[in-house]
Amino acid sequence: MAYSLEKARELVLKAGLELCEAGLVARTWGNISARVSDTQYVITPSGRAYDTLTPEDIVLVNITDGSYEGDVKPSGEKGVHAAVYELCPEMNFVIHTHQNYASALSVLGRELEIEGDVEGKKGENCNIEDGREKTGECLLGNVLPCADYGMYATEQLVNNIKAQIKAHPESKAVLMKYHGALCFGKDYDEAFAVAYELEKVSKDIFAKLCEVDNADYVNQKGAEEIPSTSEGTFGIPSELQQQLASRDGIRSIVLANTPYILKMSNLSKIMEPYLDDVAQIAGVDVKCVESADDLLDALTERNAVLIKGIGALCTGFDESEAEAVAIVLEKACMAAYLAHCVGNIPPLSKESAKKDREGYVNHYSKLK
Repeated sequence: MAYSLEKARELVLKAGLELCEAGLVARTWGNISARVSDTQYVITPSGRAYDTLTPEDIVLVNITDGSYEGDVKPSGEKGVHAAVYELCPEMNFVIHTHQNYASALSVLGRELEIEGDVEGKKGENCNIEDGREKTGECLLGNVLPCADYGMYATEQLVNNIKAQIKAHPESKAVLMKYHGALCFGKDYDEAFAVAYELEKVSKDIFAKLCEVDNADYVNQKGAEEIPSTSEGTFGIPSELQQQLASRDGIRSIVLANTPYILKMSNLSKIMEPYLDDVAQIAGVDVKCVESADDLLDALTERNAVLIKGIGALCTGFDESEAEAVAIVLEKACMAAYLAHCVGNIPPLSKESAKKDREGYVNHYSKLK
């Protein structure tokens, strides 16, 4: 049953805070919507932090043509949400996430079978956690579909999503290649239950493909600010730190040493983008250096560099943006490590990575 306009806006605001708290998105990434009728839904605005939103910022959009009311611009992904409401009339809440394990799996670009011993498959042992009511029916079915890549806010992406919804009408989650995931349900609780279940299932599949013990993985912050006045922090000379901090638009530098950043740094090679958001916020690729002497060149037109055996330096206009680079880079390193383990998985094309980077710098980042 569709929500009232007031209730829909209330739940979308609540969902934004829950997404961030649960680590399913960072900063302004992702988007959320709720159906208010057979012809309309409300959705989060474009490029706004979730903790700054008010009910008036949640935009009312028409399902059929994407037109909207008011002066606030809706998310550029509104067409993806409209696709769900058009094809699935029983679905009333949609969240587009950038959750770590599901995003990493998306690089495989194919549907994935949910094996019998993996939580999430339909059966008696499937439970919904996070304090929500347990259910005997699982939410994901037997297969995780994956939509082919389409750039952000394009008709191609919408059509790719529609194709997977039509091919897998029983599924309430669709992986989006090189990008993230789309989760939906009959209401707020079910949509979030799908997202949490999807991450558990994706974590199990990731562990099997990479032969790693994910019980040891903690989605920790893993980023420490490096003051430009410190002396030799992490082996980086203070003079070099000051040079980095003096670049146009760079006001903060953090060192990230989360698990998969460390794994990729130890491979000692350029990391190609396997997720589009790392191309946007970090650069068209991320170089790996062994000496502090190479840091300045490696950070030219980039906001991150891997340092062998140490982690990564991430830069930004302020501490929040530098930390966001670190968060996205860790997820991208998970995807790259999965591609390394599986083999023969191509990264995002250079052309797409360049367009993603230009679009982010010109429209969203303060680094202009």
